[in-house]
Amino acid sequence: MLKRPRHQAVTDALGAYIGWREACARVEDAYAEWTSSSGRRWAMAFNAYVAALDEEEEMAQAYAACIRPIAATHSFIARAA
Repeated sequence: MLKRPRHQAVTDALGAYIGWREACARVEDAYAEWTSSSGRRWAMAFNAYVAALDEEEEMAQAYAACIRPIAATHSFIARAA
C-alpha cells in the first residue's frame, strides 16, 4: 500500500525515470568515447564508462523502488480512475 498520496508517488516515479534515462544517455556517450579512444585516453575513457554504468545501475534501482509501490496498488488505482 502506498504511504504517500498517489500523485506524489507518480511524480517521484516520473522524476526517477527521467534520472534513469539521463544516466542511460551518459552511458551511451561514455561508451562512444571509450570505443573511439586509444593510448592513454583509452584507460581514462574506460573508467568513465564503468562509472557511468555504475550510476545508471543506481538510478535504475531508484526508479524500481519508486515503481514497486505503485505496481503493488495498480488494481486499486485502476478501480479508482
